[in-house]
Parts: sequence; C-alpha cells; structure tokens
Amino acid sequence: MENLIKIITKPDNVAIVVMMFMVAFFTWLAFREALRNDRERKKSTAGSDEESQTRPDKINTWPFLAKKEFIITILVFALLFGRVFCSGVCPFGGIQDLVLLKPVRVPRRLDKSLGLLKYVYLAVALWFATRPADTRDYIICRFDPFVGLFRFSGPGYMLIIGGVLLALSIFVGRAYCRYLCPYGALLAILSRFSWKRVTITPDNELDCGLCTDACPFGAIEKMRAARSSCLHCVLCYATCPREPANRDLRRDEEDRPSAQRWSE
Repeated sequence: MENLIKIITKPDNVAIVVMMFMVAFFTWLAFREALRNDRERKKSTAGSDEESQTRPDKINTWPFLAKKEFIITILVFALLFGRVFCSGVCPFGGIQDLVLLKPVRVPRRLDKSLGLLKYVYLAVALWFATRPADTRDYIICRFDPFVGLFRFSGPGYMLIIGGVLLALSIFVGRAYCRYLCPYGALLAILSRFSWKRVTITPDNELDCGLCTDACPFGAIEKMRAARSSCLHCVLCYATCPREPANRDLRRDEEDRPSAQRWSE
C-alpha cells in the first residue's frame, strides 16, 4: 500500500490518476444521460401531440451522450499536463502497449518525418468535417483502424489495416499514435503549451542518456522529455539513477555481500 501511495502521488502521475477518476465520472454521466434519453423516447412515443411539441426535437443517443463534456475535459488536461489521456485512458494506445514486445528505435529523422503524417490527416479530417452538409464526411470515424477490431466487425480492409498496425506495434512503440492518430496530433499541439510537463529526474539532470534508451516512443530529445511527444508512460523513471527508489535499490545491492548478490 505504501508503494502504491508513492506511485500515485508522484507529481508526474497525479494527472493520470485524476484523469482516471474523470473517466469514471463521465461514464456515470453518460449512463445517467442514457436513462434520461430512454425516458424521453418513451414519452415521445406514448405522449399526446401537444406534449410532444414541448419536448426537444433532438434526443441524444450513444455515443453522443457526454461527448462535448468529455472532449473538453481531454483538451483542458492536455493544456494543463500534456498527453495524459494517451497514457492513462486511450484504449487504442493501451492495446498497442500490450503487444509491444521487441521495441526498436526509429531513426530520429525518419521518426520526425513520419510524425508529420498525423498533422496532415488532422487537417484533411477537419476540412471534410467543416464542408457543407451534403458533402460533409467524418473520415476519422469512418477510417479508424481499431474500432473494427474492438467490435469484431467492419470493412475487411480496415480490419487488415488494424491488424497490420498491431503487428507493427510489436516492434515500434505506438506506431499509430505517433504517426497517424489525428487526436494525438491535436493533443500534441496543445501539449506544447502545457502548464506542467514530465521531468525525468526529481532534481538535477545527469544527461547520462539512460532515459533515451528506455523510452520506446522516441519522446526523449536532447536528454529531455519532449512536451508534444511524451505520452507520460514514465518508463524512463525505471532507469533514472536520480530517482529515489532506484538509488535505494542500488544502495541495498551495494550493501549486500557480493557472493549473495551473484548467487541469486
């Protein structure tokens, strides 16, 4: 329990913990709106014509029940703490983390070039979404590669694309999030102006480079966590010599007899 408290009270983890509570709140809000929606639908079918005229013309259904509130919260958190939604909430990022078995480092120049694709995708998606109603198209929803995998249904080509991206994620950490996700592009833009950011060390930076080797997402640039790329996975903490937990572990190892250390 003591270790759990230390983890959740670490400054860089507080935002993720708060975000998880916010997800629980919005889940409750969505179910409450769903019940209200069901009551309104029953009234609209059973009520008189005069009563139906006083009711709202539009009745929200899934997945629009708490959509605006939830999206606004995600954007606000990005401005406050960076891309905590990507690390603590996003199911698409979670499934990519589960299959990351043999991460390889993508060359920096190639990583930067591929990272521009998500901004192009976001711009194209906004252009289609803001067109007149007769030609409007929400391509982000229509071409999401992971929705079909979660639902076990959808166009065959999208299921194949989703499978290919998952296979790629075995070696490239969060390939879709880093190079194609339009939501990630929007959060990356906002995270550049975030109030707080991930600090790899609790005090002085050593510039030892261990954090760069530990990050599977290429988010460490010049020995510092890049605001727009950092996903708050905190994997860099496990290798940082300045982290108190790592210092205590090394001290315990050094205090133990060498024979005992090597026998385990």
